[in-house]
Order: sequence, then structure tokens, then C-alpha cells
Amino acid sequence: MPSLNFDVAALGPLVADGVGGVLLLGSGAAPVDLAARLGALDRVAPGGVAPLAMADEEGGGVQRLAGVVAPFAW
Repeated sequence: MPSLNFDVAALGPLVADGVGGVLLLGSGAAPVDLAARLGALDRVAPGGVAPLAMADEEGGGVQRLAGVVAPFAW
């Protein structure tokens, strides 16, 4: 799947079709409303089973969730 750079809305059709997990990768800071965006995915998931959402957050130089979670050292 191509990088969607936190475009969670683009994942809606995939989740509605039954995709059980998403991995968030991005080259910029995550949107401050990321939790609400992920909540929208929960609402389209079949059977009310929310997808597992993951992010590659390593701290230090890789801070993909800057602005959403507090920074931490490597």
C-alpha cells in the first residue's frame, strides 16, 4: 500500500471491507485530531470490531507522532 502520510480517511473503504489493522507512517507531524480520525475508522469497521492502529514511533530523530504524544529520547 502506498504511504498515505496520515490520510486516515483514505483507509475508510479498506477498513469497511474488513482490513483489520493499519500502520501509520508519515514524513510530517501527525495531525492533532488523529484520535478522532481513527475513531472514524472504528465506525466503518464491520461488526464493530475496530482495526488495530500502529505507528512507527521511535523517539529521538523519528518522531512521527509529534504533536500527538510527548517527545521522548532514543
